[in-house]
Amino acid sequence: MQPYIDGIPPSELDKLRLRHVLTKTTPKFFGVDQVEGEGLAGMIVKRLSGRSIAELGL
Repeated sequence: MQPYIDGIPPSELDKLRLRHVLTKTTPKFFGVDQVEGEGLAGMIVKRLSGRSIAELGL
C-alpha cells in the first residue's frame, strides 16, 4: 500500500493489506499524525479513484 499513502512510514505499512484496513483488523492509528484506520481507507480510495468515499457514495 505504500505507493498510495503519503505521510505514514513504510515500516508501519509493511505487513498491512487493504483488506485489513477495510475490515478494521488494523491498529487504530497510523503515522506521526495518528491517522485513524478510516482515514487511511479514505486516503487509499482518494488516491486510487481521485474522489472521496462520500463522492463515490460508498
